[in-house]
Amino acid sequence: MSIETHIDSAMTRVEREQTHFDAERKAYERFRSGVASLSPQSAATPSTGLSADGGTLSVAGGSRHEAVTTDADRVRELFTETVRPHSVADLDGEEPVLETIREELGDSLAFVLASETDADVTPQVQSAICSKAQQRLQELTAMSSALDRETESLQAAAQDCQTVTEWVEKHNQTSLLKLGFPELQRRHEQLSAHRERCDERLRVRQKTIQATTNRGPNAGLKHRSLMTFLYQEFPVSYPVLSTVTRLNGLLVDCQRSVRDHLTQRV
Repeated sequence: MSIETHIDSAMTRVEREQTHFDAERKAYERFRSGVASLSPQSAATPSTGLSADGGTLSVAGGSRHEAVTTDADRVRELFTETVRPHSVADLDGEEPVLETIREELGDSLAFVLASETDADVTPQVQSAICSKAQQRLQELTAMSSALDRETESLQAAAQDCQTVTEWVEKHNQTSLLKLGFPELQRRHEQLSAHRERCDERLRVRQKTIQATTNRGPNAGLKHRSLMTFLYQEFPVSYPVLSTVTRLNGLLVDCQRSVRDHLTQRV
């Protein structure tokens, strides 16, 4: 008996993404820690711009030659050393660092951190950067937890599929013609039990798909969205549902054959 399964490939895919997001989370922790360790000076005559959350952000004008302005350079360096390697697919590509900062931290912080901007990193700017980094950490933690949930679901499904397929392969070695009526009845009952196992796995999997992983008020991740991201290049959109449904269909065929033999023996 052969049942095509994409569960093993799905587990490999999830493991790869978990490694990536764990590394990105650690990078953001280092970035946030580095920014928090800076000691910027308060602005004496601030101008007003947008904050990371769309509000107002005080930005001090000044010269890039003043000591305080090196904080912006240091933030860009920290970002380049920590976050950027995990945010850009091709480190040798042409995407400017500032563009990556804009995508990760937002337009207003990218404006403040631009080398061409006559602005300093004030305590308010520092706080906004740390706040944005914390928000990204919450999102990455939610992603990591969702990937853990997906791993557990895939492992449970793989175990069920292995148990059922091994049972079928073992019992298919004996022709139904060699079985007596009691043995056929027992075979039919066993197949029913395995079908119930598949049905339960499908119910549990559907529940997992409908779940949402929350890590903070702004870090909710719908599991269905995660699956779309993970399996968009797979030949099937739902590896577990596809595999278990086909396995259940094979059990139905086996049970039909057993039932036909039972009818003939009556």
